[in-house]
Parts: sequence; structure tokens; C-alpha cells
Amino acid sequence: MKLLWYNHLKINEVIDDKLLLPNHSTVVDYFGNNKTFSNPHITCSFKIIVKSVRLSFVHHYSTKQEKLFNLIKELKEVDNLGYRRISEILCHRGYKTVRSNKPILHNYVYCIYKNGKIRERRLNRPSQVELLDLRLHIKK
Repeated sequence: MKLLWYNHLKINEVIDDKLLLPNHSTVVDYFGNNKTFSNPHITCSFKIIVKSVRLSFVHHYSTKQEKLFNLIKELKEVDNLGYRRISEILCHRGYKTVRSNKPILHNYVYCIYKNGKIRERRLNRPSQVELLDLRLHIKK
């Protein structure tokens, strides 16, 4: 380390033709060595507003319902099948309605798919965070 003197200030180091001065920050001057305030009291106040669907732990789908929706979604979007054909496939695989234990008809497949997509959009919606009324108070 090479020490230099410049206008009565001790320079710690010279790196790449840049002079590094000790305590050159105004923050250090304000709160540190000069002690402008003997005991400064700093208060920061703000409001945070968070809007998110992830704040609650309510998930209304059982594992059976989730599995049924994922199967219907795959048959509809990947295999491009219609609701009647999906209904037939589900009946052959032994799927029944959750509440009444009847064969799944095409209109029920449509409702499962439509409501499941609405649920997916709602759960995947990004959170909204707002920071309001930011205030910084410094008292002597």
C-alpha cells in the first residue's frame, strides 16, 4: 500500500489512478466523525398494500378433483378432443361424478374444464404490491 499526502489529507491508496480518501462519504460526515447531531433520531414511515390470492391457504379442489381436471385439460388441449369424446373416455376409465357418483356427461366435462381454467388464471395472477406515503424524519 502506497501512502500519499494531499492538501493535509491522508490518502490511503492509489488504484488505477483513482485516489481513495478516508471517510469521503457525506453520510459518514453527517452521522459519523463530525457528530453534527449528538443523538439523531431517524424515523421512516410508509404504507404497504399487498393484493394476492396466495395470502389464504384455501384450496377447494381435492386430489381427486385436481387429477380429473388435469386429465380433462390434457385431453382437451394436447389431444384436441371434444367434450363428448372426453366424456366417453372418462366413462370407459371408470370415472364418476364427485357428488352423485354418476357417469360424467359432456356438459359436466365442459363445466370442469371452464371452471378449472378460471381457477388457474386466478391462482396464477401476479401479486400487486404498492408502497405509499414514504416519509423519512430526522430529529436533532
